[in-house]
Amino acid sequence: MKINWKKLAVLITATVVSAVFFCTTILPVGLRYPIRAVQYYDHYESIRGVLDTIPEDASVTATTFYTTYLSQRELLYDVRYCSEEHLLETDYVVLSVNSNSDCSKYATEGMNNGYENLVYMLEERGYEKYEELDGVLVVFEK
Repeated sequence: MKINWKKLAVLITATVVSAVFFCTTILPVGLRYPIRAVQYYDHYESIRGVLDTIPEDASVTATTFYTTYLSQRELLYDVRYCSEEHLLETDYVVLSVNSNSDCSKYATEGMNNGYENLVYMLEERGYEKYEELDGVLVVFEK
């Protein structure tokens, strides 16, 4: 069996270069989220604790980040994509305090006040604060 050393050298070089690029660019980004999940486990557990207080049979509208955890609900809307009518029909509304992009359709005059406007609208329509985790999320109940 004859070995073509030039082709083998090219193959080994390409493999080594690919491995170096993978280890320096892709791997650190891929490890960032599992490391963050471990570091902030207590923080995420407190969020799950607040979300667990919402009854299983309740209808919920939530910001995008919380819809995954609440996905076992029979009726669940995402604030960003649901209509105002659907939003106001649900029993609970879960809002991320720092997520202005989810509430941007409630902003006025191009300002970054969608969250504040949405909270005001909910309170005007009879929703009251049910649970709150300072600086992270607010749960409103009808």
